[in-house]
Amino acid sequence: MHEYCKEDTVEFVAERIERLLAETKADIEARISALETRLTWRLCAFWIGRAAFFYGLVKVFLAE
Repeated sequence: MHEYCKEDTVEFVAERIERLLAETKADIEARISALETRLTWRLCAFWIGRAAFFYGLVKVFLAE
């Protein structure tokens, strides 16, 4: 009887740990995905700003 309870307990704890790991993995993947999206938009905004700045700079120097 004691062995049966011990096996059930170990099995229960193992299942709980697996579930928690899966939840944590899903949470981390969601956060990384959100971070990638923000970084992509910031990178695009940075390069658009750079291009606009250099376009204006060239326009000023060629106008004179």
